[in-house]
Amino acid sequence: MSHPELKKRDKKKKRAEFHQKYSTFSRVRERIYKRDNYICAYCGVTVITPSYCRKLATKKQEEKFAEFEKGLITKKEYLSFNRYSNSNFHKMIKELKIDKSRIGTIDHKIPLSKGGTSEDDNLVTCCLRCNSKKGEKIIKGGKV
Repeated sequence: MSHPELKKRDKKKKRAEFHQKYSTFSRVRERIYKRDNYICAYCGVTVITPSYCRKLATKKQEEKFAEFEKGLITKKEYLSFNRYSNSNFHKMIKELKIDKSRIGTIDHKIPLSKGGTSEDDNLVTCCLRCNSKKGEKIIKGGKV
């Protein structure tokens, strides 16, 4: 095999490994969110997950399309919203006017750096604000 073919094959292999790892983590994340009823383990706020944001964006997209069909908004306005709601998660959050602190994350009760694992019993649903405050601390109790 020639050198360019090897590079191409390696690139495909790395991409496949990334997608395998990402889809596995997405399933774990959804399982933890469901187990914890989408509630932050530290402050008790209901978190908003990426999948929920996509559902909201789809609903909003349908509303915008209906407005466009009725002539209430221009094609440019419709396409502008459509572009944001399908691309970047953070742009979607901005367009839907969602409080960023309510974005759901998964936190390690005992951080990996302190010997924790990525097993389900060490993972909790957490809002972005609490996860940022907690950092590498180990929380015993409830509040950050």
